[in-house]
Amino acid sequence: MKKILIDDDLTDLAKEYKSLLDVNSDNPKPLERLEALKVNLENLDKKYEEYIDEVIDCYKDHNLIELLPSKFDKLYEDHFSRFHEDDNFSLSRKFTKIKDEEEKKCTQPFYMHIVNALGYDRVRSNIFPQFMLRLGIRSCVYCNSTFAVATSKSNSSYRLTYSLDHYMPKNKYPFLAVSFFNLYPCCQPCNSTKSTKSPYWRLYTENPNEELNPFRFRFKSGTLMKYEISWDNDDLEIEFTNKDGTHDVGAAKKYDDYFHTESLYNNFKPEIEEVLWKRKIYNSTMLDILRTTLPKEINADDYVRLIIGNYTSEKDILRRPLAKLMQDLAKEIF
Repeated sequence: MKKILIDDDLTDLAKEYKSLLDVNSDNPKPLERLEALKVNLENLDKKYEEYIDEVIDCYKDHNLIELLPSKFDKLYEDHFSRFHEDDNFSLSRKFTKIKDEEEKKCTQPFYMHIVNALGYDRVRSNIFPQFMLRLGIRSCVYCNSTFAVATSKSNSSYRLTYSLDHYMPKNKYPFLAVSFFNLYPCCQPCNSTKSTKSPYWRLYTENPNEELNPFRFRFKSGTLMKYEISWDNDDLEIEFTNKDGTHDVGAAKKYDDYFHTESLYNNFKPEIEEVLWKRKIYNSTMLDILRTTLPKEINADDYVRLIIGNYTSEKDILRRPLAKLMQDLAKEIF
């Protein structure tokens, strides 16, 4: 719902992320695990060994973990498309791992053996959360209506983790399973909605001139007047539009068709109603009282944040659910 520009700070973060993948831990490094696959998978055909070799080469020589999104397609075309052109090759073909970490046999689709060898579970539970928190991402990047964070149990303790979507689906692009710019924090409903469909919304952009906040929520024409007569929140309706306010055309229409955003957000009528109540309550007199009673360290933006109950800056939209909705409606009515 909001794009993030890939700048020098973000590429440095991706480098730091990769360094943690390669640090010695209780588990072997990704390259060691990939090499071991060629030995540990039963009845592995030569073409599947070649696929693993391509993943290893890309990891070492093509900056696979820090790879920019604009290079995803070319990497696939140059190194992996030939496998999919072979009718005898399938990433879904099941292989048995002779010996896994628990000394048990493990039968999975081939692509999942690649995903596991790259250390996806460790990334999701131990490594990735700290980088998303540093980026200020806590809500679903697709709908912004709920948190993308959860807890996972490791031994006897619990830790923060994320529900993650692979922008390029891991069942077709397992080599990108832990690539920094291919992992999107999201809620489970959006993850299920997208599933393995062709990706549409790209969270990251490399274009400094691209609009980072291209969409807008607004009250449907006439709905405010109707509500202030009835005071029934069933009369409230919002629209999901392009930033210029156009509806049912362009990017907003495609996004809504994909994620059903407008329908989802019209279920938040009590929250929308509260914004209208606050407009009535927080008149100039009330604001003056707040300024004299709250600590002087609280600045003007903080006052607005207190009033609307959410972050007020576009850069903070992904920090809290419904931030986008509350910001847009507050701009319209305050």
